Amino acid sequence: MRFGGAPPITVEDDERLDAETARRVLRRTAAMLRPYRRSVVVASIVMVGATGALLAGPALVRYGIDHGLRRRDGAALDRAALAFLGVAIAAVVLGRMQVWMVARIGESFLRDLRVRVFDHLQSLSLDFFSGEQTGPPRLADDVHIDALTSSCSRPRPVRQTHDAYRPRRGTFCDDQGADQRAFG
Repeated sequence: MRFGGAPPITVEDDERLDAETARRVLRRTAAMLRPYRRSVVVASIVMVGATGALLAGPALVRYGIDHGLRRRDGAALDRAALAFLGVAIAAVVLGRMQVWMVARIGESFLRDLRVRVFDHLQSLSLDFFSGEQTGPPRLADDVHIDALTSSCSRPRPVRQTHDAYRPRRGTFCDDQGADQRAFG
């Protein structure tokens, strides 16, 4: 089913996880989320509150019509209108809090995950990188490996994907021919 014209999400057969591997990945993810346990609980409560505030609006309109207009009770209509105003404000505030909290938790989690991956890669010997052929490094895009390993601000060409992790010779900015010697 498509929502909002977005393309359907498809997973290639070779990328599908079997049930046991999926459970293992979920267990590891839950273990990595432990430091964020309190934030996740608070964000979940805020989500429930935001959803409740959104769902309360139509119920308050129904109350205002049934008890205020049909019974000609002005006080009931006023109560429904004031409650609707309060619920609308609460929905906006809780909705913004929900977005902010979920984004903060997600970005912190991904930062910690990237740091763990980068630390693991740094702990590997250089023999691993010279002997292993890897695919395009997502890590290089995420943590900007070139910015960490180079003192120059202009981008560096990378011939092989494992070159991003290998120490470079002759890449100092004060030597104009260094790039030609390193990548020429």
